[in-house]
Amino acid sequence: MMNQFNEDNTAKPLMILVLVMIIGLSACLSEIALDVPRNDKKQLVIRGVLKDGDTTGVTVSLSYLTDFVPSETPDYVVDATVTLMDESGNQVVIPMQREGLYKLVIPDGTFDLEVMPGRSYQLSVVLSDGKRYESTLETLYDVPAPESVDYLTEQRLTENNAGNLVDQEYLKFLINTPLLNARGERSFLKWSFIGTYKFMESSVDSPFPPNVHTCYISEALDLEHVVAYNGEENSQDQLSNYFLLEEPFDYRFVDGFYLSIYQQSLSENAYKYWSSIGKVVDLSGNFFEAPPGKVRGNFKNVEDDTEEVYGYFYATQETIFRYHIPSARDRVEPYCPVVGDPDTAPGICFNCLSRPGSSLEKPDFWED
Repeated sequence: MMNQFNEDNTAKPLMILVLVMIIGLSACLSEIALDVPRNDKKQLVIRGVLKDGDTTGVTVSLSYLTDFVPSETPDYVVDATVTLMDESGNQVVIPMQREGLYKLVIPDGTFDLEVMPGRSYQLSVVLSDGKRYESTLETLYDVPAPESVDYLTEQRLTENNAGNLVDQEYLKFLINTPLLNARGERSFLKWSFIGTYKFMESSVDSPFPPNVHTCYISEALDLEHVVAYNGEENSQDQLSNYFLLEEPFDYRFVDGFYLSIYQQSLSENAYKYWSSIGKVVDLSGNFFEAPPGKVRGNFKNVEDDTEEVYGYFYATQETIFRYHIPSARDRVEPYCPVVGDPDTAPGICFNCLSRPGSSLEKPDFWED
């Protein structure tokens, strides 16, 4: 079954970083070794993105990578001087917001450096010990706006929390978007996803009238995959019914669900980087289980080009497509019990704000 909805397509800011650990790639995927190499020397990881949208800004993450232990707290870099530069030499300093995170909003007309498609940008990072690192120049391309999103339903056996095989319905989301940008060039694209759903606390064992809250919970989806597309490999000007992601049809859809699709433009080099990251992730199964290795980015030590520096800086224009799925109370069960023993209900059923990404404030895009 395929469903089609008409949705608004508005470019809105998303200052949410996709912070992935740097992972390895050899020349041939079939020869990738998944052993974690011993390395006592810290290696710098720089991840940065310049986004052009309703709110334009740059976000940079700085950390060190040593022998990889997933549970370890990242070794963040503080007191660095981080600068965004354009091709004409204009520059702005990016202040540190918290340990390892440097961030700046760039309103139109505020700085000599202007952010717009067709221009190129790079990052400079100077550490407290004087070491200087620079990225290559990255061109910012405009992004075509998606036209529509569809979904297919699929039923298959999955293992539940009790270890039993049960029938589970999945929604497979497909996108339809032009490939040509404003210059008539085929685009390199990348997508990320946020799911937002309404969550109502349980009224079990509540006084009358029930003192229950309704939360709106937003969660990043499909973090274990990199979803990118090379428009130059398509002879058509349109990308039709392209698979983006799938989600289990579960309690999140009881009172309505919004899928926010963030479509970004990439340069060819940025596409190659993310494509390489994606291939390694597909092989290993998770961003956070793959070993550190040889996916080289676009940074170098200005005074020592033999130093291995990981991460990537890219410039992008981003647009958001909101896709609404109405309430499905007749098809899926709510997470919290309506009747029964309150002692058996999960804690979130009595405090929905305990879940990360939860808010009592209804998002401005939400329509019941």
